[in-house]
Amino acid sequence: MNLTKKRIKACWLAAFIFIPISLIYGQPSKVLRVKNGQDATKYISAKDRYQYPDFEFGRLSYINGKYAVSKLNYCYLLGEIMFINAQGDTLAIADNNKIKFADIGNARFYPVPENGFVEVIEDFGTVLLTKKTQYQKHGIEKKGAYQNSNEIGSIYNASTFTDITGRTTMLPASNTVLLKTMTTYLFMDINRRFSKASKTSLLKIFSKNKNGIEEYLDGQKIDFNNEEDLKKAVRYCSEL
Repeated sequence: MNLTKKRIKACWLAAFIFIPISLIYGQPSKVLRVKNGQDATKYISAKDRYQYPDFEFGRLSYINGKYAVSKLNYCYLLGEIMFINAQGDTLAIADNNKIKFADIGNARFYPVPENGFVEVIEDFGTVLLTKKTQYQKHGIEKKGAYQNSNEIGSIYNASTFTDITGRTTMLPASNTVLLKTMTTYLFMDINRRFSKASKTSLLKIFSKNKNGIEEYLDGQKIDFNNEEDLKKAVRYCSEL
C-alpha cells in the first residue's frame, strides 16, 4: 500500500486533554473539553474517536484502478479514513487525491480534496448525497466562564484553531475549547465536484428543470440541514 504515513499521535492533537461527558457508541453527541498540556489520544476513548467500535476490513479503491484491503475506520476528530498497517500503527491517508473511494462494510466514503472524506447517504445516479461528521468548535471556556462562539471549525493541533475558511488563530493555554460533532451535507455530481447541500446547488445540478424544482422546494419547505428532507428533495429532482 503506497500511502504516506500520518501517525495519529502528537502530530495533530498533542498537548490537549479531552474530557468526555457521556459514553455512547456511534456518532458522539457529547461535548469534549480541550485543554493544553496533555496528549489527547491517551485520554479520549475509541468510542468517541471512531465511527465503528473496531477497525473493520475494508477496501481502498485507487484512481488508477488498483485497490488495497486493510483494516479501516472513520475518525470523527480528523474527518479522515484511518487504517492499520502491517506493523500495527494507526495511520491516516495523507494524499487522498489518489483514492477513488473507500468501502467499510456497507458504507462508502469519497475523498474531498484537502478536506478528508465524506460518507455516501444515498446514490441518486446523477448526484450523490453525502455527509461529513466531525468534531468542531462549539465554544470557549475562559477561566471558568463560558463564552458561546459562532465560529465553527476543527481542531487540528495543540496551539491553533483552524476554522472552515482556513483562518488559523492561536489558542491561549488558559482557555478550554469545547468540541461537538457537527454534520455537513454535500452533493457530489457525476464529475466528482462537491457543493454544500443547498437550494442553489440543487438548482444548478438539475438546471434543466429549474423552474419546476424551485416551485417544489418552496412548496415543500425543505430543510437543507435535515437528512430526510434532503433525500426527499434529491429523489424528486432525480426522477423528473
